[in-house]
Amino acid sequence: MRYLVIILLFVSGLSHAQQFARPASDFTLGTWTDNGLGTTDIFLAIDEVSASDADFVLNNNNTNDTYETGLSGISEPDAGTVTIRYRYSKSAAGGNARDIQLFLYEGVTLISSGTLHTGITETWTAGTWDLSGAEVSSITNWGDLRLRVTASGTTGGAGSNRRSVRCSWAELQAPDAPAAATRRRVIIN
Repeated sequence: MRYLVIILLFVSGLSHAQQFARPASDFTLGTWTDNGLGTTDIFLAIDEVSASDADFVLNNNNTNDTYETGLSGISEPDAGTVTIRYRYSKSAAGGNARDIQLFLYEGVTLISSGTLHTGITETWTAGTWDLSGAEVSSITNWGDLRLRVTASGTTGGAGSNRRSVRCSWAELQAPDAPAAATRRRVIIN
């Protein structure tokens, strides 16, 4: 006699795999360029899998403005922490005091604001922030996320005091999408 047994395996919550959204397009350049002063596909300077300060985006040293990059799409994540990481600096020691702040948008809707880093230095520095549960829940389209990099602080004065704001890397890390239940038929004799 044969029996058909259907076993449902629920694997949600068993995996600790992560997915990453990294810069994949340019939306708003302002005065921002890549470190070669290019203005085409400058997101390529900050899209590395592992952080690298060898290439970067930077703004004109006499302006306060915003660069916006579109992130690669990811699936809606399972429950867990969503983190944004990035690296920043200013173009040289001394000179004007410069600041940087990153923001996460879904399309044109602000989702979350990172820390305002004031008086940044010429040394590359890591920044990070976690989204709150409410911020994560407010995202409806994980394929339309954008990071805005905003330069602020003192501008003007003598040319020798002017400093650019730089960002060398950025990513959003989220848990993998929930795993679907898997069905397996087992025939027992």
